[in-house]
Order: sequence, then structure tokens, then C-alpha cells
Amino acid sequence: IPFCTYHQQYRLSTSPNSFDGPLLAVGVVDLLPTCLSSVYAFYDPRLSTHLELGKYTALREIEWVRRAMQLRVDLHYYYLGYYIHSCQK
Repeated sequence: IPFCTYHQQYRLSTSPNSFDGPLLAVGVVDLLPTCLSSVYAFYDPRLSTHLELGKYTALREIEWVRRAMQLRVDLHYYYLGYYIHSCQK
């Protein structure tokens, strides 16, 4: 996966093996050489009062970093809300 900005979609599952249902949230992340930086997350506030989607997106991103660390030895960190304007992606 190249270093750059990505939009992660979080959807409900309509079947056991897919996440093709309604969109719940979107996370904007920067993938950098040593970290994943969670820049921003947005979601429907009506759903978030019951589902705590801000916490959910952060936990899913942390899990992504844990799995990606097995493939990228330099990836070590997860930053919540840390944006580096001058960083080359």
C-alpha cells in the first residue's frame, strides 16, 4: 500500500462475509512510513448516540495497524488526530 491519504469506509454487514450495507462512518487516514495517522472521522450523529462510532473507527484503525505491522516492519505507531502538513506521502 503506497504512502498517502485514504478514506476508510465503515459499513453494516448485510451477510456474514461482507460489509456491503449502509455506510455508518468514514475515517480519513494518512499512511506514513512509521505510522497510521487518523486525521478525521465523520459519521451520522443520530447513529453515533447508540453506536459510539468515534470509538469504533479508532479501534478498527488500531486493529489495521496491528495487522499491517506484520507486513511492514517500520510501521509502529497509531496517531489519533495528528496531521503533518509538510509530510511527503
